[in-house]
Amino acid sequence: MNEIVKEYIDKFSNMSVEATPYPKLLKTYKELSHQNGIIFDAERECNELELECDSLNGLAKLTKKGELQSRIDRKNEEIELLKVGLSGIIKRYRF
Repeated sequence: MNEIVKEYIDKFSNMSVEATPYPKLLKTYKELSHQNGIIFDAERECNELELECDSLNGLAKLTKKGELQSRIDRKNEEIELLKVGLSGIIKRYRF
């Protein structure tokens, strides 16, 4: 994970005082925060690929666009699977 995501998770990883007595909730919260960080990274990478694809000109547009589009599609599929993983975390802890 990059430094920006770590700062984001650290900033929002403090649970309320009322929730701290519940270790199961705390563990679930930490796993969800970690998974969200991974999703955030994947979405950032996908956005960078889309920007790169949009900025192609001339011959590069003809040769690289298909490759970039397939990488974008794969990254979007990965993001969807990661999002499904969020509900899997919740189900695992029976919430």
